[in-house]
Amino acid sequence: MLNRSFSGKMEDGYSLTNAARFVFARYGLSGRYRRANGADSTAFFLNRVCTKSTAVLRMGQLRVALFRKGESQVKIRKIELVEMNCSSPLQNGSGGIHPYHEILSVLEGEVRLHWMGERFEAAAPALFLIPANTPHLLLPLSESCRFGFVELEVEGELEFPSISASTDWNQTGGLNDARPECAPIRTANGQLWDSSQIAPPYSAIRSELAEYDINKLLLLIRHYSRVCRGENRDRPQTAYVRTETRERLQEAMRRMEACYHQPLSIRDLAIAANMENNYFIRAFRSLCGKTPLQYLHELRFSAALCYLSTTAMSVQRIAEASGFQSIHYFSRFFKQRYGVSPAVWRKENRFTA
Repeated sequence: MLNRSFSGKMEDGYSLTNAARFVFARYGLSGRYRRANGADSTAFFLNRVCTKSTAVLRMGQLRVALFRKGESQVKIRKIELVEMNCSSPLQNGSGGIHPYHEILSVLEGEVRLHWMGERFEAAAPALFLIPANTPHLLLPLSESCRFGFVELEVEGELEFPSISASTDWNQTGGLNDARPECAPIRTANGQLWDSSQIAPPYSAIRSELAEYDINKLLLLIRHYSRVCRGENRDRPQTAYVRTETRERLQEAMRRMEACYHQPLSIRDLAIAANMENNYFIRAFRSLCGKTPLQYLHELRFSAALCYLSTTAMSVQRIAEASGFQSIHYFSRFFKQRYGVSPAVWRKENRFTA
């Protein structure tokens, strides 16, 4: 237990008093709480609110991992605020595809997101999750709108939500859920964009502050999806899948999500998961409600639909970019799935600004 004077220094040179002030300010506790409960209660509070990824109390010292340079679990590639209106160069939308995860926050106005073959409409405040290597396009629905996006890499124990989890989240629309469980997510989202615009003398550590806010935001979303909204409630699970097997299967899913446009065989995925081929297929189906090949085809067709509806790429180029072996193979399976050829589907579903 820390002593009542809260004295001492942490390894990185931050005083325990400063650390306490930071956490109290961040969590909105008043001075009345501090005066009434004393430093021992302060230590107890810090121990309760700081998770393993943020801080732990150990041997009379407060070790704040968030303050240690290089231990952030996200790395920002790009962060930017964007204005869209009828006269801006982005009036026809903003988007693309890249090997980085993206958090997209709508701060003003109304928008429509085209992603994974679906349309998601929302008014500010709204937050969308876009996993790496998935084509996306954001279109304004109001006369003007303002949004911010962050492209990032996720490292360590923290994971960016999968395509299925991101779809569940994106379908909820904005951050206007009246339930109190959603309030911390709205707060964390606002803090992220406050950090991205922070003025001197703190502008030199702007990226680090934003990374900490993203860590918190992703943890909150992950918990909210799992506990409050039932992340897997609609996904059939015909058998129990033990944790170690589940982790291997989820790694196979992530590989398909990231490399859907590349040649992938079920046998190679099974070998990478250290499973026998037939067992891999059965376990995958128990976890996801579909076979690995069906899941891979869904990813590829979702990418193809997005390309067909939002780009001028040729059908052959789209087939290649979506991971199909040839245009003939792509066209045949496309018609079996949707009842028309890719060219006809494009004419009927072309997105216009």
